[in-house]
Amino acid sequence: MAQNPPWEFDELVLALDLYFREPRARNIKSDPALAEVSEMLRALPLPIPRPQPDTFRGINSVYLKLQNLKAIDPEYTSRGLRGMRAGAQGRERALWDRYSGRQAELSALAQRIRSGVESDVVPDKPEEDEEQVVEGRLLYRLHRTRERNPHLVRRKKTLVAERTGRLACEVCDLDFGERYGDAGEGFIECHHIVPLHAAGERATRVDELALVCPNCHRMLHRAAEGMSIAELRDRLIDP
Repeated sequence: MAQNPPWEFDELVLALDLYFREPRARNIKSDPALAEVSEMLRALPLPIPRPQPDTFRGINSVYLKLQNLKAIDPEYTSRGLRGMRAGAQGRERALWDRYSGRQAELSALAQRIRSGVESDVVPDKPEEDEEQVVEGRLLYRLHRTRERNPHLVRRKKTLVAERTGRLACEVCDLDFGERYGDAGEGFIECHHIVPLHAAGERATRVDELALVCPNCHRMLHRAAEGMSIAELRDRLIDP
């Protein structure tokens, strides 16, 4: 029988947030927080198969994931207590290393996922290449929704064109009008520069958008969490 697939980044964020937020749930399977997270996991609009829908991300699955995290947690390993060794590798380890010292940031990410799903504002349709972004699929979809706000995009392009006389990528300086003529005139994408955990629910301001070409835009979401325009520009290699 086919097994349920490995956990996605977004799911692991919710699990690790639970691990830090409700220590009791690590040891008591009847803790109601486990059922709440299980229900949320089952509601996430992620494009992953569910070969065993009745057990998919059930309470047992969530509890076992917390045991995986114990194998990484120095609080347990230093006392000679071990979680399930499978949790000491792969995505669990990467997420632990990334957020164990940034629990407030992790909590904000988890809350963004929960509120986005509960309010039904997370798009169901996957974004191109979303599986490769470092912020997770669902937050990336919310991020892209903000970046595509037509009013803000038009306003940003107008302000930059008036100030500089051109629409060029703020990373690599590519101007599609200069490169492709009339066919490329006015073509550029907007990147929301506020980190996803800090974006909150308020409306995006025009000064929180940067103009970038599609290639650099994808690199900003793939290279490292919260990478700035200047940091990516410093990584450019001259041809």
